[in-house]
Amino acid sequence: LRNDLPSTEDFLTPMHKGLRSMIYDLAARLQSTDLTDLTEAAPVLADLQHELGGPRPTACIVCLLHAHAGHEDIWAFPSLRAFDPMLLDELMQDHRELEERIRTLARMGNDLAAGSDPAARRSAARRLLLGANDLFAAYLGHMNREEAALVPLMNQRLTDGEILALRSAMERAMRPDRRIELFRWMLRSLDVHELTAWFRDVRLAAPPETLESLLRLADAEVDPARWAVARVRAGL
Repeated sequence: LRNDLPSTEDFLTPMHKGLRSMIYDLAARLQSTDLTDLTEAAPVLADLQHELGGPRPTACIVCLLHAHAGHEDIWAFPSLRAFDPMLLDELMQDHRELEERIRTLARMGNDLAAGSDPAARRSAARRLLLGANDLFAAYLGHMNREEAALVPLMNQRLTDGEILALRSAMERAMRPDRRIELFRWMLRSLDVHELTAWFRDVRLAAPPETLESLLRLADAEVDPARWAVARVRAGL
């Protein structure tokens, strides 16, 4: 038996906390926005315009949801598939279904923005809200399953170092603007223990300039009282 197992590292849950906060925020804005008023609706519609439905890549919230699933497929899942092929196949199928929901939502947003008749826009707005709620519910359930089943599998089968290497690979694979946006939401969403652990890892592994950049981000985004405690505990 390997004496470096079980591992205690978990990089998915902190990422998922940031994604959940994005979903909660977008859902609240969607349901309180007059989607038939295209001027008022423009900012929230922009967060639905995943690049599959638009002319060029963006850092919209739905884009980040899609990119995260894709990075798991490429970097996290192959390392674990041999240990539980059925689970990994089911999670990858979830990702394919989520991608189709994202495509559908982008088309709904385009249809709403293109509508000129008020009655047609009201109908399109209702379809958009239902489609968004379907996507958000499916994505939240999927993340819960990963944390309940995939994180324990990683801890049983991979060392701390191997898990941290997966985290690093996923982060490097992100476009810089998306990585910063994910970190912005994630840091806001972590409790004091998670912030402490995350910054301890960063302090030990990241170049000084990266650490300084992330410290500035935390200064700007994290509740000051929680951040002050985490910063001391992390030795920063």
